[in-house]
Amino acid sequence: MSYLKRYARKSRGAYMAELPVVLWLLLICVAFPLLILATVTVRISLLGAVAKDAAHAASKAETFESPGESGTTPALTLAKDTAASAASKLTGVTLVGTPETRIVVIDTSDPSKAPDVKSPNTKLQESDPIDTTRYLYQIQVAVTGEIEPLIKFNLPVFGDIPGLTQPIKTTQVGIEYFEHPQGLKK
Repeated sequence: MSYLKRYARKSRGAYMAELPVVLWLLLICVAFPLLILATVTVRISLLGAVAKDAAHAASKAETFESPGESGTTPALTLAKDTAASAASKLTGVTLVGTPETRIVVIDTSDPSKAPDVKSPNTKLQESDPIDTTRYLYQIQVAVTGEIEPLIKFNLPVFGDIPGLTQPIKTTQVGIEYFEHPQGLKK
């Protein structure tokens, strides 16, 4: 019994032996994934800002599809150019294709009626009425982009996982009231 008392282990150095394992778990298993998640979240919200900027620029146009009488730029061109310009300033965000610009018509006389969302990149038909006392006209721009993760793991063990081994493809939508409803047929 005296032998065990003399050579019993003390608990003073036990934490030092566990420290590398704990640090590895904290950094590799918690900190890096949270950092990657945070950067992907920020980049997706920035793509949302690109869509909002494109919709805002398109809402100020005088016409939807063709240049105005004074040579003003149509909404389709403004949405495409604004989205490309805004996305080019961002790192880790790449636009895929061209933005889809739609006209949304809301009937204010019947609140239970769903908004009428027109086909992408097409102006209003001549048969569609333009009545600003009964309808609200909005322009909706959908921007599709690829969001790169902060650190891309190219290990065959993981396979194809968006956000880890390959970019995340996502679509963001911006919507604004169109300022010149008469121009939606042009």
